[in-house]
Amino acid sequence: MLAGCVAVGPVGLALTPVLVARRVARNDAIAEKRFTALKGAVEETWAEPDGARRVCVAQGLKAHYFGPPFSDDDWRRIAGNYVEQDGYVYMIYCDERGYTIDVRTKRPTVYGYGSRIFCTDQSKRIGCGSEQFWNKCEPCGL
Repeated sequence: MLAGCVAVGPVGLALTPVLVARRVARNDAIAEKRFTALKGAVEETWAEPDGARRVCVAQGLKAHYFGPPFSDDDWRRIAGNYVEQDGYVYMIYCDERGYTIDVRTKRPTVYGYGSRIFCTDQSKRIGCGSEQFWNKCEPCGL
């Protein structure tokens, strides 16, 4: 019995990297789906009459969003605040000049939450970081 208890520690330690890698891959996949769905919802809403205002309060986006769900509380806060889902944080920053969608892992990869950064802005290009106060998404690889 004691030998079984002692063996649990090393076995658990050996499995940890595999389990963390699976969690990161799962979180990365969900984040990509949410980002793509948010991008589509923002672009569709922005193109409508009075769309810029509706994007900035985020409630107008829900009708165009078809991705993994956000809570009602997240929808109330996502415009201008980071909301957390599955190891990632999501935010839409906007003003009369344009918008930026910023999605990033909650913590560095070493903690096993995620490994990617996504952003886009009114140019509709996808990048890897953002200058939110300038509504600018930075290209990847800088």
